[in-house]
Amino acid sequence: MTKKTQIIKKVEPVNFILDEIAKSLKHIFTAASAYVKLIDRDIEFKKKLIEKAEEKGIPFGVRDANWLEQIGRGNVHWQLYLSRGHANGSYIRKLPFSEQKEILENQKKYQLLLTEGDHIQVDVTKISREQSKQIFGNGYIRDLAEQKAYQLENPAVLGKPTEAKDDYQIMSGGKVKIGGIIFTRNQIKHILLEM
Repeated sequence: MTKKTQIIKKVEPVNFILDEIAKSLKHIFTAASAYVKLIDRDIEFKKKLIEKAEEKGIPFGVRDANWLEQIGRGNVHWQLYLSRGHANGSYIRKLPFSEQKEILENQKKYQLLLTEGDHIQVDVTKISREQSKQIFGNGYIRDLAEQKAYQLENPAVLGKPTEAKDDYQIMSGGKVKIGGIIFTRNQIKHILLEM
């Protein structure tokens, strides 16, 4: 039995995994801070780091180095780096760092204007692409008035009312065929009276 297997058996597996993830995140933040200090002293350090990573077979390129710098400088929240596919990450990255932190660490809610004029509080990491286009400006969160303006400028957001199709046929003998079902006049009359 290996040492890691012994550790896993002694510690609850969920806690073990979460602790390891937390350690990894801390290491990434520490590496990002050190990276910024090093590139500030020597701009060629970035190139050296990428070349060394390539030699060691570590998938670390220019894009990764840029992200590491943004984390180290506090321009982008580390959660956005680790989960590039984060819901609405491209919008959240454009926000000030303090706002990113509120969204990702404190699950801050924002108002979303509904098409009927009401509004609800939403977690912007869990809204649809269309809702994201409405709520996010370029580097800020739109207020309700700006969202209304966005809705008016983009009618597709409001949805187009669908016109009723004539999906009925009047048949001989006073019968009506609606959506494949045949009704008598009396049945139609009773249906309409119940409405």
